[in-house]
Amino acid sequence: MAEASTTKHYPPLKPRSQWRVIMNDDVCNQFGGNTTAQILQERVDYIAEAGVDVLAWYTASPDLCTYPTEVGEWLASAERLTRHTGGQSWSIAHNIRALVESGLDPLAVAAERCHHHGMPFLATIRMNDTHHLHGYYNAYLTTQFFLDHQDWVIRDRAGQIIGGMDYAVPEVRAHRLAILREQVERYDIDGLELDFMRRAPFFQPDEGEQNASIMTDYICQVRQMLDEVAAERGRGALILGVRVPPTLDKCQRLVDTGLITNIGLDVAAWMHEARLDYLCPSDNGQPDYNIPVEDFVEIAQGTECRVFPTVHPNVTAQYQTEQFMTLERFRGAANNYFQFGAQGISTFNFMMGTIGTWHIQRHHLGSWTMMKEMHDPEALTKRERTYFYDHTLSPDRVIVINRQRDVGQRKAVKFRVAEDFNDSSWKYTLRVKPKDLSIADKLEFDINGVAVTERLESDFLFLMCDPPNSARYMLDLAGSPAVYGDNEFGVTLIEANPDLQECTVDYLGRQETVKVSPISITELEILVTKA
Repeated sequence: MAEASTTKHYPPLKPRSQWRVIMNDDVCNQFGGNTTAQILQERVDYIAEAGVDVLAWYTASPDLCTYPTEVGEWLASAERLTRHTGGQSWSIAHNIRALVESGLDPLAVAAERCHHHGMPFLATIRMNDTHHLHGYYNAYLTTQFFLDHQDWVIRDRAGQIIGGMDYAVPEVRAHRLAILREQVERYDIDGLELDFMRRAPFFQPDEGEQNASIMTDYICQVRQMLDEVAAERGRGALILGVRVPPTLDKCQRLVDTGLITNIGLDVAAWMHEARLDYLCPSDNGQPDYNIPVEDFVEIAQGTECRVFPTVHPNVTAQYQTEQFMTLERFRGAANNYFQFGAQGISTFNFMMGTIGTWHIQRHHLGSWTMMKEMHDPEALTKRERTYFYDHTLSPDRVIVINRQRDVGQRKAVKFRVAEDFNDSSWKYTLRVKPKDLSIADKLEFDINGVAVTERLESDFLFLMCDPPNSARYMLDLAGSPAVYGDNEFGVTLIEANPDLQECTVDYLGRQETVKVSPISITELEILVTKA
């Protein structure tokens, strides 16, 4: 096993007190296109120049490794290359294998280049990734460890597989801890990021609460292992970070693909007992502007743990081109986080193929431009910014109005915004996007229970997309009932289109129940522009 490099001299690593941006880097990022050692180095150069302070590089998920492992299973093994059904995934694995066969270990190349910039380099591990459960097209991600131990797999009460492997099983924890140890012993890395957003559950259904102490003990074992390796190397403490759901409540009970499960992540105990260095609250595939950052900051009191809420490149997990984050949207998310106590931000799924590709230039320019702005939180309050609330992945928060049952009933969603709406130097505009609304349906709006319908600047602009079959209302928020912090936006259907009603008809000789799409509101957007 190769020894970590100790002979080369690099600039000092950036201290934690100066961290503002932590980037979690996906394997699709690292090896898309024709990859060479030079391209990998140029990618790290680009990331460093963009303003990233810490790079967390995807290495395992958690039994399948992107480096040539002796403990887990290798993503680029010759046998695994035959399981692919798509060109991109095959190319990624092929590029990794080609580099290793040429005598270059991509993980070592990236670590060395990060240190060239004085940037801490971490290995990030997806703690229970389930991409392999999505169908045979992801069969190349299925490990023999998973296949050989089906009795350790998480299942529902009917026996159907609903997750990865059960961390209550000692052998699962031991195997995965050995993979983590292999990484920090073999490579000159500066620590680990444990990604719990890929993916709950971690225990059998409804066993999270009773097994939370097991996971806490496991995180403490990871910390102990890192301390042992640091002592062996004669260096300072290695970094330990985690990526978790966006609220303390969801760290305990998470609604995931229709399943409510107790997942048992006691992050407060991790901060105090496992000495976490940082924690990244995160939604799954889209930024959450409502993250209660102060809750995480409060439980971190008395520890060295810093809080870095997560932004994603899309405002929605649907990955529609028009829904990419803009620079103004990044500013709004970051301003919310900083104003409520965050020390920085983290990123997830910021895709980048070969340097200079269209993917950066066309869609993600705002993603890379914003990183330097994150180093000056005060400046965010002086620039135009946008707050975007998309609830498509949170069905419990979507406003759905049935024309037959909901006339006269108020429906509401919450939104958080760090703005003083009485500041006359700014213009505040709320955009509301109802879907499947007709011009004969009459709505009334309120904020925090106070009517604001009369504030409409424009009424019912019909859109064929963004999202499909939607409309748009715009309201002036200056001097409105909206307040700095948490708010509630209410909608009441006053009059329903009488032609759009569910009924049973005789159609083409058969009885058919006519289903009418309800009115739904999944998106709110607040634009803050110069007055």
